[in-house]
Amino acid sequence: MIPLMELKRKAKGLKPTVQIGKYGLTDEVLKEINKQLKDKKLIKIRLQRAFVLGKSRKEIAKEIANKTNARIVSIVGNTISLFKE
Repeated sequence: MIPLMELKRKAKGLKPTVQIGKYGLTDEVLKEINKQLKDKKLIKIRLQRAFVLGKSRKEIAKEIANKTNARIVSIVGNTISLFKE
């Protein structure tokens, strides 16, 4: 298992590869996140303001992590980093 600090360091240099907009966490978005995690293992997800409105970013991150069986690396602003081995 890779230490969390090392994952955070690696994630810092990444650009978001998935964006979640006003339609939210659809099946298509989850498929794309799973595909990216399978290919890259460590990804960044950008949450658009319309999706985040009135919701906790932490709860959104937990929901995505649970649905994709991934590990939350960091939550900075509207950006979530996830890792899956």
